[in-house]
Amino acid sequence: MLGYRAALGLAGLLLIAPLPFSGALADGAPKSQDMSPADVIILANPQALQSSGITAARTAPGSISFTVPTKGPIIRAASKALPAPSYAKIDPDILSRLSEKSLATIMRYSGLPRERLQLDPSDIGLVLSTGQVDPGNAGFILVTRASLPQAQGLIDTGKLLKVTEVSAADTLAALKTSRSAQPPEDSLVGIILPVIQNESGQPLRKVCAIAAEGEAAWWSLGYRRLPALAQVPGIQASKTFEGVGDDLAGLYQLVRQGECQFLIVTPDQARALLSALGRDGIQASIWGAVPKSRLASNWALTEGYRTAESFEFARQINPMPSPRRLELLASLGVSTIGEFNAAADRMAQLKYGISRTSELVLQFLQDEAKGRPNRLTPTQIRQARELVKAEEDRQAAARERAETQARAARRLSLIPKCQAAATAWRNCTALRSEPSRCMSARGEDFSWFAINCVPDGSPR
Repeated sequence: MLGYRAALGLAGLLLIAPLPFSGALADGAPKSQDMSPADVIILANPQALQSSGITAARTAPGSISFTVPTKGPIIRAASKALPAPSYAKIDPDILSRLSEKSLATIMRYSGLPRERLQLDPSDIGLVLSTGQVDPGNAGFILVTRASLPQAQGLIDTGKLLKVTEVSAADTLAALKTSRSAQPPEDSLVGIILPVIQNESGQPLRKVCAIAAEGEAAWWSLGYRRLPALAQVPGIQASKTFEGVGDDLAGLYQLVRQGECQFLIVTPDQARALLSALGRDGIQASIWGAVPKSRLASNWALTEGYRTAESFEFARQINPMPSPRRLELLASLGVSTIGEFNAAADRMAQLKYGISRTSELVLQFLQDEAKGRPNRLTPTQIRQARELVKAEEDRQAAARERAETQARAARRLSLIPKCQAAATAWRNCTALRSEPSRCMSARGEDFSWFAINCVPDGSPR
């Protein structure tokens, strides 16, 4: 089946304090609920940032400037977080999105490029730090408004700098809006389920889909390889799926067995799955819908196609050429289907060939380019190459025949000597004498015999 089946840096960039609310947010919190205690306050730790060459300083009341060197170590989130059982019923998506939004906010305010930040999913989401706020060697600290008093003393003394706030209410509202909107039919939908733990106690979400071929496989794999998906707590970046169902029923069975915590499906399949999951009391929600066109482009980029346009060009050729062959075609002036068809028509007119495969068209164009300086046609270039190849094949066959004859003659010449050495070896063996010394006394070389002959006297 085509498609699929089946640091160095600050130790502790983010320290996340617990959210002060509980309850199943998936069912929708009342509009009057006060979400402000859950607002995330982002604090910077100047001393820890300085160890990675990053300067953070207060320039004015409520304003902080960051100086980030062009190059530097990867800043990794690795807080010593502990599970908080009271959050087991909270919709995992609200926690995930608060953490993701906080990370994006840090990037925007500090100027740290994305490649300098490596977010460890085991440190966000349902796995939260508890106890007193201790900055330690964390470069940035995330605390809730409810737990802010624990850090106020450090803020007052300048050991921590308040960067900005992330609104929990706005995040929840955006989440509700995305869930209430019907996903476009020309998209794929991600369904997120509560996170589980692996054998090491770290958050884990296995990503699954339904078996697919052709374009459907490109879309699903394009979704699996979205960079944003790798930021979801418990999901690791990968080009493949952790589980594949033969059909919708098979995928649902994998969920029931605890083998899938993130599903990639069509909108119709998503509606059916959410209905069945809700009926069986399994918490799930839509994570996001992505247009198929974007997914196909993302798949193409991860497969080596340089642009979405080059991928669309390749899709119109059967069989579909590899990224490398596309580059070779482009180097010869063919980068659109119109240019490809024109080259194929020219090839047919010159009686070079009638197959319109990328392999033959590329060979035609290469021969056309070779012949142009000497005013030779592509067919003449190919015929000359075939003559050279035929002569090379003839010479190779002649060499092989000569070598075979030489080996046969050599083997024939060894028969008398091997038979004499074998006779001496049998006599020495019967006398239980040491072979090398005994055969030497009889004018034979035991080492030569062992290398060139078998015990019955035949050459090897």
